[in-house]
Amino acid sequence: MNYDINEIRITGTVTLKSLIPTTTGRKMTMFFVHCWKQNIQVIAFDTLAEKAVHLSGRVEVKGYAQAKNYTDKHGMKHEGWQIVAKEIGPETAARQTGQANPVAPEPGGDPPALPAPLKALPLVTDHQGRPPILNDRYSPF
Repeated sequence: MNYDINEIRITGTVTLKSLIPTTTGRKMTMFFVHCWKQNIQVIAFDTLAEKAVHLSGRVEVKGYAQAKNYTDKHGMKHEGWQIVAKEIGPETAARQTGQANPVAPEPGGDPPALPAPLKALPLVTDHQGRPPILNDRYSPF
């Protein structure tokens, strides 16, 4: 069976939290997670919204991506995306130390060997041995 998967997991530092009033009265919190040079917008509902209000420091968020289209007060249309949180919690100790996916040894055996390091590719040069000029007008590829 073929089906699509929409799952996202990010870790980062929480910034700019705000409780958003909704027309239905449902609790909603919007916050940003600074992850790899980007501030990623996250929204949480109901009990997660209450939990998100008290977040600080480094967190881990699991959820799904949601596209959003809106028109601002000046009539400009915008497109973007956000994460709808399904789980929120502190960043795990293994993640903080860089051991997010430790390799476990097989029962009764040694741990699997690490892959060989990548080899450097040969330098691409022109017919006179110079590296190619890369700009808007010329590309060797």
